[in-house]
Amino acid sequence: MPRVDGRFMTVKSLFVSSKGNFYSLSNIKNLKEGLVVDNEYGIYSREVRGRLLNRHKNRVKSFYGGVSKVTDKNGALVSVDNKVQLSWFYEKDHGDTKSLNNAIEDVIQDTGLDYLKVKAPSDKELGYINVSLKLDAGTSFTKAIAGQNQAFTFSLMQKAMTNAIATYFNGDDRHELCHAAEDKGTCKARYTSESIEAFAKIRSLSSELAKHYGKNNKAFAQTYAKIGAEAWTNQFVFKAMLEQMKHCGSAVNYEVSGEKISNYQLQNVTSQDVQFCK
Repeated sequence: MPRVDGRFMTVKSLFVSSKGNFYSLSNIKNLKEGLVVDNEYGIYSREVRGRLLNRHKNRVKSFYGGVSKVTDKNGALVSVDNKVQLSWFYEKDHGDTKSLNNAIEDVIQDTGLDYLKVKAPSDKELGYINVSLKLDAGTSFTKAIAGQNQAFTFSLMQKAMTNAIATYFNGDDRHELCHAAEDKGTCKARYTSESIEAFAKIRSLSSELAKHYGKNNKAFAQTYAKIGAEAWTNQFVFKAMLEQMKHCGSAVNYEVSGEKISNYQLQNVTSQDVQFCK
């Protein structure tokens, strides 16, 4: 049976709750063939939930990363697989054009991915709506950030992050990242500092990840969850993670759907590029 533990932080207010939580998820599956699957995952989830009378909305940014180990009936190792997912999700019971457009703007602001832009239908009342983005990667990505070529991987990621910051602030503030009374130079400096700090934590945590790799799956999974929390710092850190995942083989799934709208789906799958994912 799954086991969940390790909630570290909860912040609540009267009408809206915002939670940044860490969880550990462990389960063991016994297959008919005599194989045993032992899963250890670390999960980070930040949720903003609101309720006004019968109107409910929910927005979640999350990450899970961990390991699945398969052994035979004699305990011999059959395979080890790592899985990673970054996820953004929004839903609202009684949505309208404005709330759907706002949700789409929010996911773009958090990720920097302009290609997620979809124009909501002009009908004012849309009923139930949801916006979902999932980015998946596997063992190749884990080996890239925690393996012997870690330094090379992080040089690529840092370059991607630096380029993303430079490109964004060379144009207008199209995602409204800056404060109202903040000039562009100050805003850029703030995001640069924030991004560098988060990136340094990811690199440090990846070294810790390497120490646990193949030795302590629970600690490995919990460390991965901490990396996920840093990945959601802002769109520039997110893009650095995204670019490396793409190099290592990834799947992006984006969906906008609802009760009174036609479903919109976007999928993008990449394979491993051994030149940039070693």
